[in-house]
Amino acid sequence: MANLRADNLTGSGGRNAIDGSLYFDGTGDYLSIDDSADLELGSGDFTFEGWFYFGNTGSSGTTFWGKWNSPNRSYTFSYVKSTGTYTFGYSTDGSAEVLLTSASLSADINTWVHFAAVRNGSSLKVYRNGISIIDASVGSATFYNATTDLYIGRLQSNTNYDYKGYVSNFRLIKGTALYTANFTPPTEKLTVVPNTVLLCCQDSDNPLQEETGKTITAVGGLDINETEYVTNGTFGGSGTSPGGSTYSPAWTAWGDTTTAQNGGLFIERTSTLTGVYQLLTPTGSIPAGQYRIRGTISNKTGPGSAIIRLSSASQGNGTIFFGSYGPGVVESTVNYSGSGNLYLNLMLGNNTGSADFSNISFRKVFTATGVPKVFPPVGVDEGVTFEGDTKVNTQSYMYFPTGDTSQRGRGRGLYTLGYSHPSGGERSEIEYFNIQSQGNTIQFGNLTATKYNLGSGSSATRGVFCGGYDGTLSPSDTDIKNIDYVEIATTGNAKDFGDRTQVGRSIASASSATRVCMATAVTGAGYQATIDYITTATKGDAISFGSLGAARTSMCNASASPTRGIFAGGYEVSPVAASVNTMEYITMASTSSAVDFGDLTSAARDSYGGTASSNTRGCIVLANAPSLTALLNYVTIATRGDAAEFGNLTDGRDHLGSCSNSIRGVFIGGRTPNYTNIMDYITIASTGNAQDFGDISYAAGTSALGAALSDCHGGLS
Repeated sequence: MANLRADNLTGSGGRNAIDGSLYFDGTGDYLSIDDSADLELGSGDFTFEGWFYFGNTGSSGTTFWGKWNSPNRSYTFSYVKSTGTYTFGYSTDGSAEVLLTSASLSADINTWVHFAAVRNGSSLKVYRNGISIIDASVGSATFYNATTDLYIGRLQSNTNYDYKGYVSNFRLIKGTALYTANFTPPTEKLTVVPNTVLLCCQDSDNPLQEETGKTITAVGGLDINETEYVTNGTFGGSGTSPGGSTYSPAWTAWGDTTTAQNGGLFIERTSTLTGVYQLLTPTGSIPAGQYRIRGTISNKTGPGSAIIRLSSASQGNGTIFFGSYGPGVVESTVNYSGSGNLYLNLMLGNNTGSADFSNISFRKVFTATGVPKVFPPVGVDEGVTFEGDTKVNTQSYMYFPTGDTSQRGRGRGLYTLGYSHPSGGERSEIEYFNIQSQGNTIQFGNLTATKYNLGSGSSATRGVFCGGYDGTLSPSDTDIKNIDYVEIATTGNAKDFGDRTQVGRSIASASSATRVCMATAVTGAGYQATIDYITTATKGDAISFGSLGAARTSMCNASASPTRGIFAGGYEVSPVAASVNTMEYITMASTSSAVDFGDLTSAARDSYGGTASSNTRGCIVLANAPSLTALLNYVTIATRGDAAEFGNLTDGRDHLGSCSNSIRGVFIGGRTPNYTNIMDYITIASTGNAQDFGDISYAAGTSALGAALSDCHGGLS
């Protein structure tokens, strides 16, 4: 008898389809969109719409959006506190205003509201939650062609209307009256439909997101651009006196020798504490928030410590907020209360010696973690939508091979066995298991060939296994570049997908809902820094994405959110052959080289076979640091900075696979140094040691150098 599990099924009205919003703090946060012909509405039809959750009104009211700055008025929509009315305003000459108002209504405070403003010929209506609250005739009026930008969250000419709260899925359609009568508000994330000229406020971690190619400027707390507070951190000019004319008013020197040279600053201590400092808060102008401090220390000689220090007094004195020793790249995030002096100090301490300091930076960074992420309570992002025929394929599972497969699975993990020792050798078998329930693996199918040391990634429906070693070729253990794929919800053998841009093994991969980005490889020609990607839904060869900061291999398992992928650790041969603690990140939807993220708690490598992350936190197995370890680290994916300790696996091992759903991370197989069948799991949102999950069921009983994936990892929205 077939049993249908119904613990995660919904129809077309589940929750969480809308998964992004932006928070405006009411004290200067707003978005502006550059003026263009797309934003001039003239006498034609249009539809504005979006979801709004405002916490209170400004002293005069709340402006939702508008191009409204006399004598450059065109249109605006606000709540006016003095009259208690929602008001749509327009102008035909830029100065005179026509105000269309609702009846007196209480402001919709602390609740999600869908507003739509629609012109349909001579009719202009404003809908609140699909019900008309303004119904007026505008005749043949032509809205003024204002040159001011479109603002969201501010009335340009009056800050007393600044918006406080959340905005989600703001869209402008020019040329179409989408709603002409009362309607049910959308229950899904808005998309670009014909005549859409603006669609934004859909990504909580990126205020600049816009789907039609418009340029958005984010202001105030929404400003994703990092403000630099260090003056002359690259030490232009030359001379022995950083306080002199070539540096003024930036740096003040003390002690022995400080000389600008080659784009940096040479500091040498021969007898006394020596360095330079810069007061970052000469007028107390740095606001409270999170900041990134960064610099490079190189060419260090002697026993004296080369230090970058942030303190409350000059020459490194007072309260120390941050301090780090070189050589190397120093980077960390610090929180500043907004009060008290901040001094940035570069110094040689403790003993004699010298070092070069360069690329010194102290920046305000955007972070979405300061406020909770709040979304409209509507949608279809949980469970399965039934369309078309359904079939019972086995005695244990009901599969849906026809109909809409866009509603993806929520809990299946796959693992390819890699290599079994002492018996079995390299393998082609793929096993599967259910992440939400503990237990042993079950046979899924086979790869197109036996292979190990490979990478993996997935969307919500399709999994891929990439590169590795193939022992069926001559000579044996040949580096390969082919990519296999499987449909995760079924069982069966893998098929050919395409090829990577290069051959290689020991690949770390990060996945989003649409892409798998594959980083690095080791080949017979040496270590590589390559990053390439595939679009998971479309079979074909990989495309170049960018590169890592250095050629390396055998990294730790990757982490991914819907917007970022993080690659951690690994083994480099230059400048010296060693494991590293480097973490770098990419923006999944772009194509560019990786950017420094922070550091692991120690150098590590050899756990590259998958990812273990929710959409906010990544968990990383240090594996070989430099000997076998059980240590786990974690990072908050949206916030650059160093990793923190999470806990430990049940046993120290390397060359293991990993995968996750939004709650659990599972770690599979590996070497202790003996090959093992161990499966551990953790709860991603917590910290603590892993627990036993089950066993790999493969008859030989042991596995390492495999790779894992799932249909519900952190890279999926």
